[in-house]
Amino acid sequence: MPSMNITIEERTIDQLISALSRMKGKGGVVGNLSVLFLQSGEALRGDDFATYLVALRCLKSSRDALRVMLHATNDEIHVLQEKCLPFTRQRGIQSLPDDILKNVFEIGYETYDNVYWDHTFPVEVSHVNQRFRSTALCTPRIWTNLTNRMPVAQLETFISRSKATELSIFLDLWESWKDKSGNTETFFEIAKKHSDRWSSFTYQCDMPEDDDDAPNGYIHPSLSQCRHLTLPWLRTLSCKIDCNDEDDRVPNPEAIFATWNMPELNVTCCNLVFEADSDGLWDFRKLFLVLESWSHLNSLSFQISCFQYTLLVFQSSLQNLTSFNMDVGLEVDMAFITKFFSLVEMPALSSIAIAFRDERGTNVGHIIDTICTTACRYSTLEKFTLDTTRTHCAHHDILYTVASHFPFLQEVSFRGT
Repeated sequence: MPSMNITIEERTIDQLISALSRMKGKGGVVGNLSVLFLQSGEALRGDDFATYLVALRCLKSSRDALRVMLHATNDEIHVLQEKCLPFTRQRGIQSLPDDILKNVFEIGYETYDNVYWDHTFPVEVSHVNQRFRSTALCTPRIWTNLTNRMPVAQLETFISRSKATELSIFLDLWESWKDKSGNTETFFEIAKKHSDRWSSFTYQCDMPEDDDDAPNGYIHPSLSQCRHLTLPWLRTLSCKIDCNDEDDRVPNPEAIFATWNMPELNVTCCNLVFEADSDGLWDFRKLFLVLESWSHLNSLSFQISCFQYTLLVFQSSLQNLTSFNMDVGLEVDMAFITKFFSLVEMPALSSIAIAFRDERGTNVGHIIDTICTTACRYSTLEKFTLDTTRTHCAHHDILYTVASHFPFLQEVSFRGT
């Protein structure tokens, strides 16, 4: 609070002291707060306006004085809190048991939002103080992210400190054809020795600008030489390639991954985008044979645009699918949409989301009614989401249709204009 001169009348001070004395006399317990500010031994009586006015002025003076005291008290509290904060933090952390502190480190590590530098987290934590260091060294899970950006000594240190926990491998080959240090080869050679602990593998690369650097697309030699790895615990495989869609030099690391033995790797989520001209035909029978072979598939999304009707003569059953999303864009033959739901069995389905993005004014009310008529056989369905903001339909009809076909739903979301 800025320094300033504030004058409080002696009468007001006496009144506040008197009020506090009454409170003290009652042992700090006041049942009726209104008696605190009555004149000593007096009570307001009658309808004397002058008496009321004097009492009102006294109370306002007391209020203003209390505001000054409250402001000064809050300022002092803020100053003291700032001074106490470092001690509070230190004592608070010191009071945590080692097991709790380990869990804090693990949660912080798992939620660290920079995939390119998350291997720096345990290093920074272990440099805070001696206790943090000793706890970090006894927390193997925060030392499990390995990347070829690490110096060899740091890589070996991380592997040693990670004990026997599962490892996440991040192979960053961004412009690595320019790297002549051989660090990537060394990294992969060391990491391969612990392939039985890999639970996650991420491969990232971009395309060189000069054909002389990579005339047939760029795949790092260290990856090309590992065509028969056995990865018993790998559950996450990610491949990120930055290139022009029209570039015929696009690398093909899938051919290498296909030779890896990964018994725990299962597809759980699939997003399919269909775009075709009027002559384009898709073999959905083969597609759904593949989808059926993924026994752990629980989420499937279709995004369809510029798509004409294809004769559907197949039956499919996705036994473990719990979530299905369909995004319908421009120039889609709606006969395909209505036919689809009658051919695919999804006995475990709990959530359906459908969005229409056809802005030509197509009335999708009949289509939605047909979909609901077919999809109501999914007795496990709990959630239905519909988005018609970019198309035309009668909203009251849709709400009635959904309510009449799905009386067992727990959640319905509808967006429309």
